[in-house]
Amino acid sequence: MTLRKLRFAFLLLATFLTGAHPMAIAIPEAWTGTWSAPSLSRPSIPIIISLETDGTATEQIGDYSGTGTWKIEGAAAKIHWSSKWTGLLRPAANGGFELLTWKSDTHPDQSPDDIQPARRIASETDK
Repeated sequence: MTLRKLRFAFLLLATFLTGAHPMAIAIPEAWTGTWSAPSLSRPSIPIIISLETDGTATEQIGDYSGTGTWKIEGAAAKIHWSSKWTGLLRPAANGGFELLTWKSDTHPDQSPDDIQPARRIASETDK
């Protein structure tokens, strides 16, 4: 077991023992990896989001691809896309995850333009 996997396993155990949601401990390793959610701009095509440990983000929606940056904000991963859209991956009330999306003309302090369930496809610890 690599040190990264061991550290991640320890943090998951700590959250389990404290009763906290696994993502409530805001560490980059908890968010890095690949995620999928229904797309706001193309509802019939999912958005595939990759969050890298260096703070870069990529998105793929069909033949469209974009880039951005991300950082931890509270217990969530906030993504600033080069398209000026904003995304927020966060724990959902049902124990899963959700992606909140703000279009370029909507300020992130306002209600999101869309909220969709999100799921992790792969994590950094899978590598």
